[in-house]
Amino acid sequence: MKVSDVLGLKKSLENAIRSAQGNIQYVAQYGQGIEDGIIVSAEESGQKFGDLMTVFKQMLEANHTLNSVLASYNVKTGLSDMVRARENCKALIGLYSEAIQRSKPSKQKRVDRLQSGETKVVETEFRPFTSAKELKAGIKALRLEAMQLQRDINALNEAELDVPYTEEELVELTMADFSNSDML
Repeated sequence: MKVSDVLGLKKSLENAIRSAQGNIQYVAQYGQGIEDGIIVSAEESGQKFGDLMTVFKQMLEANHTLNSVLASYNVKTGLSDMVRARENCKALIGLYSEAIQRSKPSKQKRVDRLQSGETKVVETEFRPFTSAKELKAGIKALRLEAMQLQRDINALNEAELDVPYTEEELVELTMADFSNSDML
């Protein structure tokens, strides 16, 4: 299964786990009420707690396995380092772009009125520490680096991983029903 497919299924499985955690307490049947040998409380539409837990544990186990497979792959290939480096490039591009807007040289004159009533012309000048040209060159270099990192990430995401589940099994787990209707 491709890395990108495993990532997508892992995300779906994590969403299903969160959903199941929120729903189990409302739909689980924990037992039966019996009076004088006669069942007096058992909702026929409910799901037995043990059955729900079996499926929930399968979901957790599959999620753990996918995380382990992906973590091993990330260590072996350096994929997470590449993703982090790409995100760092994006952060720097944002800061450099903001700096361009704030780093334009300027000269102005203003008139100040003194206490004596006289006026005084004051020349003001702003000299940026880094020129817009340098910042633009930095942005260009960072964009090229980010694009190369993205190409490398895309190539690694197309690799095949050995996952002990079929795609169908994982999809089935993400579709487990923890609502009031009958399960599986």
